[in-house]
Amino acid sequence: ICEMAPSPAAADCAEDELALAHPLAVSVRQVACAGRSQVLIAEHDGGDGLSYRWEAPDGDLRHVAADLVVWTPAVGPGPHNLSVAVTGPDRVGIASLAAV
Repeated sequence: ICEMAPSPAAADCAEDELALAHPLAVSVRQVACAGRSQVLIAEHDGGDGLSYRWEAPDGDLRHVAADLVVWTPAVGPGPHNLSVAVTGPDRVGIASLAAV
């Protein structure tokens, strides 16, 4: 069983001189599931040319493409967490997923 953590609500920012002035809306969606393994995709509203950083402190994480991974959570009591940060020159967004 997986629970999606909601992305934090981000207000529209007025133009300023902050390096990361434009938040991204990012979510992690399950594409397929086989046993305990899940194929997950990061979706966002930022267009092309962004970087992805996936983190899963326990279990097995295999990168298929920049925005697509196969995650097998560790065996044992959870929750087990996975997160992805999507970044660009002036944008950032983070989403997470928990498996129980």
